[in-house]
Amino acid sequence: MATISVFGRLTGDPEVKQGQNGNITHFNLADNHGKDQQGQDKVSFFRCSAFGKAGEMIAASCKKGHRLSVSGRFESRKYTDNSGASQTSLNVTVNDFNFVEQRDQPQAAPAQQPFPPFQPGALPASERPF
Repeated sequence: MATISVFGRLTGDPEVKQGQNGNITHFNLADNHGKDQQGQDKVSFFRCSAFGKAGEMIAASCKKGHRLSVSGRFESRKYTDNSGASQTSLNVTVNDFNFVEQRDQPQAAPAQQPFPPFQPGALPASERPF
């Protein structure tokens, strides 16, 4: 079994469909991995499928443009498109995922520091951890 981890942006809102054994959530991730020699973006597109609660969480929390990290079983399939050209589909059956940003979070939110920087002289010697 081939496994893969993909970090990318959703190219559209997730779609939830009813399957024989529960809900299936389908979504596409675009993984931008640099530029080619002509300066054009190099992008790979992955068709992802998440089942059950994982899929429901993704559908409820993500929309087009959100960043998501997924890992799972990888398969590539060849097919013929409507124009008769041979194409390859990159598919991931999601086993694990991580939200990279919260729903409705601004794209360029500044990092928040949960605690002020540590200052060694701020605590009395008896309360210092070292």
